[in-house]
Amino acid sequence: MYECDRMFEHKASGLLDELYKIDEDNSHKLLTRELLTWKNSKVFELAHKANLMDFMQHDCCQTDIEKMWLGRLSTRPAIWQVRLDRALLSVHWN
Repeated sequence: MYECDRMFEHKASGLLDELYKIDEDNSHKLLTRELLTWKNSKVFELAHKANLMDFMQHDCCQTDIEKMWLGRLSTRPAIWQVRLDRALLSVHWN
């Protein structure tokens, strides 16, 4: 079973590599598109759940991981940003 998993992971990585060389944008969309036949899971989620680290190491996956990580960080402003905004508003209104 393990050998079959690795064989399909290798093939999926190769396919993603070829797609990524041709069209980076569509490669990213492919990873994050909901698959109706897999209960609306995404390729990216399935690879993560199956612990397919070779697949997840691909530049396309790493870029998406980075986008998700930075997106999460940017949704909540840091405390220094809030304080700076308050200070600027108080200076402006005085």
